[in-house]
Amino acid sequence: MSGVVVERPDDYVVEEPQKNHLTLEPFNFYTNQLVQKAVLIILNTPIEKLPFHQLWSCTSVRICADGGANRLYYRFINDQERERYIPDFIVGDLDSLREEVRQYYLLKGTVVLPQYTQYATDFMKAIEVAVLMHTSGKDDLYKPVDDDNGLSHLVKKYEQSEPFTAYVAGGIGGRFDQTFHSINLLYSTKAEFPQIRIFFVSDTDLIFLVPEGTTYVKYASKKLFNQHDPVPKLGLLPFGKRVVLSTVGLKYDVQDWVSEVGANVSTSNGVSGTTGFVVDTSDDIVVNVEISHVVGQV
Repeated sequence: MSGVVVERPDDYVVEEPQKNHLTLEPFNFYTNQLVQKAVLIILNTPIEKLPFHQLWSCTSVRICADGGANRLYYRFINDQERERYIPDFIVGDLDSLREEVRQYYLLKGTVVLPQYTQYATDFMKAIEVAVLMHTSGKDDLYKPVDDDNGLSHLVKKYEQSEPFTAYVAGGIGGRFDQTFHSINLLYSTKAEFPQIRIFFVSDTDLIFLVPEGTTYVKYASKKLFNQHDPVPKLGLLPFGKRVVLSTVGLKYDVQDWVSEVGANVSTSNGVSGTTGFVVDTSDDIVVNVEISHVVGQV
């Protein structure tokens, strides 16, 4: 099975599939409107160049993973700006959290949740907080929680949460092993918490998992997430198993195209679909889309 590649014009109209499919709208945070059931997780990586105001404005729950609280605190030059961005939770083993940052947010009402277990990363602990906030056990987060591995026990206590979106600020770039850990979490989190849609936001890309089957990635306009390039760059990255891909709405659409690490991989492709594109895949695959924004906006 060699597959077929078709070059599209820069702007190509793609209709939403009629057959059974999943619809993802990963760029909704650019609308500056609240995304229903969405959380923001801030990791301990640089956030200065991210579309931070949009990410904050579109979410109703904000969680800092340990040193992510330092990143948030020092992003602002004075308390007048800083007090507009108070996280709901800080969670992790707290080995990176600075004391002045901890005390500031405690006084502002942030819940600090020490979790000292080393069998989960601070990011995974933040995911557990996000999950609990969407179950009937969310009130337990405001009560004493066992500081070794209490969150994991609470997550197991309650039924699977309702579906929600998690935007992750940071986690991509910097040390390669940490970036790979973030990508790995797209797969592992889907297996454990399939109700979560995770979108990593870096200063250059939006990265997310497209699951097995047909997915329609929907947006109002390409200019919503990239005002600089008429054909934003896109990659289809099979970090998991060998996949067979068919797409509609990319600069180089493929049909029955085999992709796997060590063989064919679609990098430096592009988005031609004016309001969406379709990915049909035989197994889960990571997609990255090039984004642009006003640097320094708060």
